[in-house]
Amino acid sequence: MNILVHATQKFDLKHIHFISIIEHDYQSESGEKRAAAIAGTAQDLLESLAEGRYVDRGEFQNLSDSQAAVYQRCLDRLKYVRISSLGVRWADLGDALKRFAKKNDALFDVTALKKNLLVDTIALLLSQAETEVWTFELLKNPTFGVDDLAHNLTEDQDYKYRRLTDSKHVETARRRMIAGSLTMRALAVITAAIVVPVVMVQIFWPNSWIQSGIVGIGTATSIAGWFFFMHRQR
Repeated sequence: MNILVHATQKFDLKHIHFISIIEHDYQSESGEKRAAAIAGTAQDLLESLAEGRYVDRGEFQNLSDSQAAVYQRCLDRLKYVRISSLGVRWADLGDALKRFAKKNDALFDVTALKKNLLVDTIALLLSQAETEVWTFELLKNPTFGVDDLAHNLTEDQDYKYRRLTDSKHVETARRRMIAGSLTMRALAVITAAIVVPVVMVQIFWPNSWIQSGIVGIGTATSIAGWFFFMHRQR
């Protein structure tokens, strides 16, 4: 819920997808139901807070008008945002992220992901040269109550909404992934460029000095290229 409040303040949102990643081969429908339930719970909580009501560890609390207004402004902005829910099988995660990344204006929030899914998701996004990967980090000690809600938090003092790719180490990993991908493409192009003349020589000038020269150059170039690639992967 804090993420929705922050995101509606900072970004011009058009569409919000609540995504549940389905592990262990569960049915897709159950994943979609889970994602829909999370979206519904967030909406219900926002509406309750906008009305000035909150249940903190079993105790009913009233919010002031100024505090409730924080959540009402969020709800007002969400009226112009399309909200949907989606269940994605773990095996299909890469393809699903690629579809969202193609839009070039997507933000990926990974705050709620379990560690294993967090690693998978970030690795896949980095391999696709995606940089808009964000997470909500509470800087103060959590109380698991009303003190952790958006109206009681100050950005940079109590919380940060971090873009993970701003990290120097993550950016280095991203560049290496891109470089590796480009190297593979370059090797594929070089291999194709060598294969074509070799085939032509085999057809039109077999058993000639031209064939020997082309084959020798091609073999040496291919071996050198693959040694270079393997060395870069270390």
